[in-house]
Amino acid sequence: MTQSLPNLSRLQLLLNDDGTVHATVDVGQDLRNAGIRKGRQRKPKIPDLARLVIDDADPYAGWTEEEDDEDWAVPEELQDLERVDAARTRIVPHRRSPAVAEEVRTNRGEAGKLFYAIRNQVLGVWKEMAEWYWCETSPAGVPLTAEQRAHFQRVQINHDDVARRILGKYVLKPSSWMRTAYYSVRGKIHDTVVPEASFRQFFEDYVRLRGGTDFLSDFSKTPKGRFVQVVWEDSNQLLVAQTLAVHAHLLAPLVDAIREFGFVPEGHTDFQVLWRFHPVRHNNASNWHMDENRFNLYGDESMQRADAWTLTGERSVVTSSCLSIDPRLPADNCGTRVLSGLPALTEQAVDGILDDMWEAKDTLLSYRCHQAKEEFFGVKLNRVIKNATERGIVQYTAFPEMHDYTRTAQDRVEHQVRVEQLLASAGVETLRMLNGEIGTYNDHHYHASSTIPAGQVRLFFAVRGQAQDVKGTPIPFREDARILDRQGRLAKLSFMPI
Repeated sequence: MTQSLPNLSRLQLLLNDDGTVHATVDVGQDLRNAGIRKGRQRKPKIPDLARLVIDDADPYAGWTEEEDDEDWAVPEELQDLERVDAARTRIVPHRRSPAVAEEVRTNRGEAGKLFYAIRNQVLGVWKEMAEWYWCETSPAGVPLTAEQRAHFQRVQINHDDVARRILGKYVLKPSSWMRTAYYSVRGKIHDTVVPEASFRQFFEDYVRLRGGTDFLSDFSKTPKGRFVQVVWEDSNQLLVAQTLAVHAHLLAPLVDAIREFGFVPEGHTDFQVLWRFHPVRHNNASNWHMDENRFNLYGDESMQRADAWTLTGERSVVTSSCLSIDPRLPADNCGTRVLSGLPALTEQAVDGILDDMWEAKDTLLSYRCHQAKEEFFGVKLNRVIKNATERGIVQYTAFPEMHDYTRTAQDRVEHQVRVEQLLASAGVETLRMLNGEIGTYNDHHYHASSTIPAGQVRLFFAVRGQAQDVKGTPIPFREDARILDRQGRLAKLSFMPI
């Protein structure tokens, strides 16, 4: 018997006849290897989880603003899954206080400040959109005649007007906006946690290779402006790969996860392992962002792009953990942080902008990009909207320069707390994966690396089914290690820094 639950990452329980749980599945993911078919819902309705624990007639009955904002209660049938030796099956947002929820609904107060910061940044992408139409250029080094200058000016005005009109038509409409992951967070956590001992082993191997931990505090740059430590890691990839390969079997849980999530076809054996040790690389991921790829999942409520991405075999699973440099001291929890409740355009709005932009090309004074496809417009549109949202977050939170190393580790930690509190006042909650959890939340949501406290080091690993360079271009697979997953299947690993 199958019993459907509220949308906890679209989790379902598979129950025995006596009502006990024997399995869970996330129907929001494509688990072909498990024999589960995902339903095709263009716009799934997200239930109000708050109404499941209080009076249906009044969602705020019996609850005051002064009371603690507790997690949604875990149902009894799920409590058996909260094992200490296994990952959470989900991360779930808290209920917002009535005052914050009302400001989110009306876009007032702090919620309004954040919304308009993001909306205005998105409205400003018309300049980039207009350039996509601009394919007619003058010969290099040849001065323009007065007639040519007048022509190009008319064309530019025409392109600008079209882009502004189309963007405003959707972005200024309140119904075009939603709060992402406001009630439940799309994504999945694997049932196995990578233990701290595994991260410790890789860190100790790396430290032995480097001859000590002095590299962790080296933020110097080369004459060309690159960080010395990043140059070293890039130049010594093979040496690091040989070092990590010694204990590569400790990464088997990530291979289990990517196979069991259905991100690679049955029988696939070649996997690329991306690693990150030095703080400089972590700081590159410390801004709130969505990952860059041709299947950007911004505005993908229908999961169509996620499904298409899964079929390519390019999707990844990730894990991270902090360690105390002194192994006698406890580790801080600094897994990936995920945003719940961030303002974003709906899939319908994004699709509408794309359709109108594509149709408008035939009405322009000048259009010469006949080789461009609608998919080209779609990828660029998704990217500029995503980037504009990131700029809006930075503007609202006054995020500092990530590579300002005059700031102390404590100052960085305190600033992270301030940013998260400010976002919470605007109805945006920061959720955090735990050390060692293997998940896919970074695909679906705006996320960021966690700040590394003093005396700690942060390690990050990702596994994907295709070897790619830093620009996402496929590269020849170099086998660095062979391991077996928990079902005894062979996996070949290739290591690369990220």
